[in-house]
Amino acid sequence: MPLASIIIPTYNSEKFIESAIKSAQQQTVRDIEIIVSDNASTDQTINIAHDMSKLDQRIRVFQNQKNMGPVANWKTGISKATSTYSKLLFSDDLLHPEFLQSTLPSLLDPNCSMAISPAVIGHEQWIGNTYYNIFLNDTKIRKSQFLYITTQIDHITPVSPCAMMCRTVDLLNGMHNNIDGFESSAYEETGAGVDWLLFPLIALKYDYVHYLAEPKVFFLAHDSNLSNNPKIQQCYSNAKIFIKKNLLRNVT
Repeated sequence: MPLASIIIPTYNSEKFIESAIKSAQQQTVRDIEIIVSDNASTDQTINIAHDMSKLDQRIRVFQNQKNMGPVANWKTGISKATSTYSKLLFSDDLLHPEFLQSTLPSLLDPNCSMAISPAVIGHEQWIGNTYYNIFLNDTKIRKSQFLYITTQIDHITPVSPCAMMCRTVDLLNGMHNNIDGFESSAYEETGAGVDWLLFPLIALKYDYVHYLAEPKVFFLAHDSNLSNNPKIQQCYSNAKIFIKKNLLRNVT
């Protein structure tokens, strides 16, 4: 069993997939598996991944027979993981070589829900602005404090799904296709709302979140900003209302 699984969901990512996989291969923690879950790409994504897997036995490549939508593909990739600890890496993002080295020790504590870091977002690799930097130094964020920041403060999201390391079982159980009481096809079609839902659902089960102040991930900036789409904004609003209404009672 490898120490950690890095799950890379893909769809028509031929321009980026090689860089994403290489950033996983270059981790200073070597005993890992890299799972590529391809959502029926029509370009060269799957061929690039297969070629790289021939040179590195740690890479496992799977392809869906048809496009299942992003959320179902995320869940498919996570379900293939064989290690105790996992993280998502979207195919146009990159990991710092010490991402696993920095985050895995936190999870040895059974009271820690996840390890998170800020992200650099820009148009060139590792050049851009830093986001999700909510504290100046490494710190343990109490569950109640993390949930308050996540659900009660508008316009603040403390972490991105691809800047989080957690236990595989929590990642899989926390991934939902829909939100009870706020049903919509938009969740499965975009991943909006249900990706955010991961954080409070996982945090609720443990005592604290370990925050690392140094950015350990890079996200490629895109010109199309889905966050300004009212449909997307409603998905995130629904997720916050669901958590506040149903799951925050008696949280200390």
